[in-house]
This record gives sequence, structure tokens and C-alpha cells, in this order.
Amino acid sequence: MSDDTEPDDENIEFARLLEEASAADPHDLQAQEALGMALLASAGEWAEAQVSTPYTILHDTFLEVRARGDWGAAEDACRRLLTLADVDTQPCKIWGDLAGVLTQQGRWEEAYQAIQAATEAARASDVTPLITTALETEATWAESRQEYSHAQTCLEEALQRLACAEYKQDWLRAGFLVQRARLRLREGALEQAAQDLETAEPELQPYANSMMLTGPLSRLESWWDVTAQLRLAQEDHSGAHTAAEEALWIARRIAEFPHLDLYDRRLGLHRALKQFAELQDSLGDTKAAEAAQQEASAIK
Repeated sequence: MSDDTEPDDENIEFARLLEEASAADPHDLQAQEALGMALLASAGEWAEAQVSTPYTILHDTFLEVRARGDWGAAEDACRRLLTLADVDTQPCKIWGDLAGVLTQQGRWEEAYQAIQAATEAARASDVTPLITTALETEATWAESRQEYSHAQTCLEEALQRLACAEYKQDWLRAGFLVQRARLRLREGALEQAAQDLETAEPELQPYANSMMLTGPLSRLESWWDVTAQLRLAQEDHSGAHTAAEEALWIARRIAEFPHLDLYDRRLGLHRALKQFAELQDSLGDTKAAEAAQQEASAIK
């Protein structure tokens, strides 16, 4: 920051870039990449210009203890952060972080309660992207608990909110269609699942070569993963294997993104490797399944 820069310049520039990113052409990948890089740089300048507060100091501590796997200290930091939050959007993220910490301790029921609290906090913020992301996470958890009806309810609410949003992000809607396809697969509705995947594909495939847009790229990873499951259900083993490899390849790329937190990168790759191993086991390739399991265990 130069000497003649006004104190609020970072705030103004960051806000301008956020607004520009929200209104950007969703099909112009080059423009989105450029805006993303500018946002990262601006966010760094914005963060440096901020005055440290008890919240930011404690949040830095949380990141440190979480990175070294001190789950007790991380949980304590999260619960204290909830009492210090002074911005409407903060509690949702903290509840989500707490859910991750509780999961690491095997406290699944408490973690799910934290996930639900994150969704309620997002609704209270009245920020559509925050609400839909929280609903996406809650749907994933509900599905893992075999609460398929509740997962479906979360997805439908998210889709309705996106339909009413001022700025359309087609890749985000496509991500919910992929989740719905996975639910339909569980119900044996293969044709409906295939339709959702077919609708989502043209909105996600353009991001295949993105080097930083984690949101759409992670949804494309999910698209390949669910496509692999669909091919398996259709007894197309070759297609299932190819799709699973595509999903893992994208997960490895995301895990190399330097702008992501190391904990999140490791967690994402660990999850992808577990999914790959499960599918390879279903295909009868025990050697590939064991190799993926071992790699997942090594990075956990």
C-alpha cells in the first residue's frame, strides 16, 4: 500500500471487485479467472489494512491449532468465536468450522447439529450465496445419514432461492442438480438422475481447465463422481472407471490451489480418494481401491 493511499481505498476496491464479479458474464471463463485473481490480490491488501480485533486474533489462533490437529483447542476457539461474531455472515462459517472439528473427534450427532445451526445462521444473514451453500452442505450431511427426504427439501429450497436471485450463477444451480441426481440414483430413478446430469453438464464443463475457480470446479468433480455412479448402475464399467478417474484428477488439481487453506485442500483430496476407492471396490479392482485407501490414510 503506497503512502498516498487513503485508509478506505482497500475497502472501496474490494467492494467494487465483488460487485463486478457478481455481475460478470457466467460464460466468460477468462474474465472470471481475471476477476478472481484481482479479488485475491485485493483481499490480501484489504486484510492487511484491517485493524486486529479479538475476533480476528482468535480466528488466526483457530487456524493454527486446526492445522496441527489440536481438535480440543480448535473446538474451544470456535465456541468463543461464536460469542465474538459481530458481522451477520460470520456465525454461519464458524458453525461450519465447528462441525468439521467435531467430525474429526467422531462426534457426528453434534457435528450435524452444528451444520443445521450454520444453515439457520445463513438464513438470518439473508445473503443468498451463503444460504444456498449452507443448504448444500446440510443436504450432503442429510444424505450421508440416509435422511433423503430432508436432503431433497434442502436442495429444492436452494434451487428456489437461486431462481429468485438477482445475479444468476448457472454453475451453482448445476451443482444442486448434481446433488439431486445422486439422490435420485439412491432411489433407483436412473433416468431422472441422467436428466439432471445432462442439464448440469454444459454449465460445468467449461470450467474444466480453471486454475482457481474452486466453486464451479468442485461441482464438476461431483458431476464426474455421480456420473461414475450412474455408469456403474447402468453396468457400464468402463464408463464408470473413466468418470471416476476424471473426478479424482480434478480433486488433485484443486488440492494444489495455493489460495486454499491447506486443511481444506487435504480434506477435499481425502474425501475424493475415499470415493474413488469405494467405486473401484464396486468395480472389483481391489488393487486400485487399496492404493487409494492408503493414499487417503497418508494425508488424513
